[in-house]
Amino acid sequence: MTIYLYANWKMNFTQDEADQFGSALTKGVGDLPEHIEVILFPGNALLTTVSESIRNSNHLGLGAQNIHWERDGAFTGETSVGMLPDVCTHVLVGHSERRRYFGETEAIINRKIVTVMERGLKAVLCVGAGEGSISNVHAEEVLEVQLRGALRDIEGPVEKGLVVAYEPVWAIGSDLPATPEVANRRAGFIKRFISRLDNVGTGESTPVIYGGSVTSENVGSYLDMENIDGVLLGGASLNLESFKQVVTVTENY
Repeated sequence: MTIYLYANWKMNFTQDEADQFGSALTKGVGDLPEHIEVILFPGNALLTTVSESIRNSNHLGLGAQNIHWERDGAFTGETSVGMLPDVCTHVLVGHSERRRYFGETEAIINRKIVTVMERGLKAVLCVGAGEGSISNVHAEEVLEVQLRGALRDIEGPVEKGLVVAYEPVWAIGSDLPATPEVANRRAGFIKRFISRLDNVGTGESTPVIYGGSVTSENVGSYLDMENIDGVLLGGASLNLESFKQVVTVTENY
């Protein structure tokens, strides 16, 4: 079974820093088991630089943090799928920061999902309860709305073109991660819900990963869970040594 290690760099690193990090990571991770998939998501302006810095790695892949749903047009400041480097295989869609700070609605997220999958790339759909307490009893209702909206125009099996990242908003960058047990229950709910969508089907095969204050110290507790197929790292992916430690832990699974 594939284990997914995804690294969201958000708005960090200069061109030189990204180049140095990618080169050092290429040397630092060495040979990885084939069942571990490591994808870096630098800022879109850094994609070409990072693609060059990891070109000698057989284990590191590249993803974009955001795209526009149109192929081209008068959309100043936006990035189309066609502008991405050829080695870019994944795109984050629906991250809570895109929803909160840039007003992305379920309709916008759906259009992006459709575009990414139609172009043959893998969409990494981020879902999670918004503002609220850790014990938010409405979390699954929120997930249902987000999943139904994001996948409503998708037809056929999605497991080859979709990864779902469960990221409760309150856990991101808070040092208050969801417990492995809670994350596992949510991941199981996500898989079952997708499998019940009439237009999708086979949803229980869709990989679900957890994100939100994941570190090298706690990553193993998530990988131990039955329904969690990997993790989406934030801050832990910005430090070379901590990232390498996460990779080392993962090699034991």
